[in-house]
Formats: sequence, structure tokens, C-alpha cells
Amino acid sequence: MTARTASARRSAPADPSTSSTSISPATGDRRPARAKRLPAAERRAALLDAAAELLETGGSDALRMDALARAAGVSRPVVYEHFGDRDGLLATLIEDYGTRLQARIAAAVAEEDGLEAELRAAVRGYLAGVGEQGAALRGLLRSTGPSPAVEQVRSDIWERGTKRWAARYRRDFVIGQAEAEALAAFHLHGLWSLSDRWLAGKLSARRVEELHLAIVMGSLAEVARRREA
Repeated sequence: MTARTASARRSAPADPSTSSTSISPATGDRRPARAKRLPAAERRAALLDAAAELLETGGSDALRMDALARAAGVSRPVVYEHFGDRDGLLATLIEDYGTRLQARIAAAVAEEDGLEAELRAAVRGYLAGVGEQGAALRGLLRSTGPSPAVEQVRSDIWERGTKRWAARYRRDFVIGQAEAEALAAFHLHGLWSLSDRWLAGKLSARRVEELHLAIVMGSLAEVARRREA
């Protein structure tokens, strides 16, 4: 699915005027209509939707402040007001993507009981989110940041996931905090690689789930056993 599919699921509705056109009274040419005024939160959501679409269709080179203004039907000062500069836009896109994906996983896991069931639910929620939001946005979460500020946002998202799973592991296994965090980071990056193969059609979602479960539970059991030895 594309970024447009994902944007349709936001709580803030897209601005319908961004896709309309008007006719110039001077030339008779059709031109994009200026977007209507929206509350700040709705405008920000609409801009992020437009940015995600630009990213999905044109890659990172297409994600420019002037291009975003045209796509959203607003002036460039409006875009700069919301994001500051291109780095601010990238950081906001990454934070928005990561936060929504983690919230989706947390909601899926909350309905389960037991680590194995939670891991399975996490994989299903993760793959569903990845499939809906497109490869380009996902790539922002992994690629090297163009600035320290962008890289910090990306690092913070990975760290939140790492600490969340490390804490969960320690409820079931007698392992140290540093060990749990190292394993959680390893597992999350492993799931990323498995999902790459799923996106490429090389693994089924069911196989990704089984492999992730085997890797996580097997490594946790082995580390705990060696700690006790």
C-alpha cells in the first residue's frame, strides 16, 4: 500500500481543498486552489500527509519545502512555520511514523497474555503498519540522518522500542538490564530484516512471525541458562 493509504487512517482529516483546482480569470488556465484555513493540528496533519505522498512518489529528493507547499496548496511560510526547515520536516515525519507504528503494536500486544502471544501480536501489528504506510517512510527510520537533530529523533524511536521490550523480557527471564537491552535491539533489527524479505515476497507473514518468535524465545532462554550456570 502507499503512503496515501496510511494517511487516510489519521485522526485528522485531509483537507479536501488541496486537490481541487480553480481557473485563472486572466488566462483561463487551471491552477491548484489555495487550501482553506485549518486549525493548526489539522494543518500539520495535512502537511504530513502531503509530505508522505511526495516521499512515496518521488523519493527523498522530492521532499522539499517549496514542493510541499505546492502539493498542500499553501504558501511556503506556512510550511516553514510548522517545521522550521527541511530537517525539521524530516524529523517530524520520522517521529510521526515511529510513534504511530509503536502505538499500533502496543495496542495489539495489550490484548494478549504471555510473552509468546505478545510477540506474535507485535509482529502482526508491525507488518500491518509497514504494509499500510509504504516503503519510503519506513526507509527514513533506518537510513542515516542528514543532521544530528534528525538522527536523534530516529535514535530515540529505536531506543523506546528497545527499552520497552527489554523491560518485558525481564518479567519472564532472569537477565540483566544491559543484556536485555542488547537482546531487544538485536531482535528489533532482526525483525526489520525479516520484514524486508516479507515485503519482497520471499517470506510469508506467518513465517516472519514464527522466525521472530524462535529467535527471541531461543536467545532469551539460552542467555538465562548461561547466566545461571
